[in-house]
Amino acid sequence: MTNSNISTLHDIEEHCPACNRLNPNMELIQEEFPAGRGEDTVLSVSLHSFYCDDCGVDWLEKRAESLMHDTICNHLKRLTPSEIRKTRGKLSVAEFAGCLGFSEMSIRRWEAGSIIQDVSSDRLLRVFRNPVGQKLISQISNELEMKKFQPEEVIGWVIDISDPAYLNSERKFRF
Repeated sequence: MTNSNISTLHDIEEHCPACNRLNPNMELIQEEFPAGRGEDTVLSVSLHSFYCDDCGVDWLEKRAESLMHDTICNHLKRLTPSEIRKTRGKLSVAEFAGCLGFSEMSIRRWEAGSIIQDVSSDRLLRVFRNPVGQKLISQISNELEMKKFQPEEVIGWVIDISDPAYLNSERKFRF
């Protein structure tokens, strides 16, 4: 985690969530949390911790969850929510999802930090970040859209399903 993600102490104005006191005590802490299954991996992120002398409540800064989420993404070598939003650029969520073949809900969840995209989705997002990759994906997407509207000849057998030869004794089809 780089220090660019952490505000200086004088840049943060905070209110106590319990008594609404302005600018409670604050310190920069290293918060450790498990990542993955078991206790094999422990990640660490710098966060602002607040304590109110008036009512005794303590809490972490508002963006603590997003900073922890970004730390996990970096650990897994996945794009962060802000990197995904930057990759989407000026495209709407619907346009972006349609071009890449993802659901709009998946894009929204990734950008909100609700879930982390799987490896194959992350790789496709990274390909889309490259102008050549973006052009290739757009061409493939356009070709697939064109095929949806191209009527194709159906080759096969026409079966009269009312013919008793195709029904068993329970009047169910047998083939």
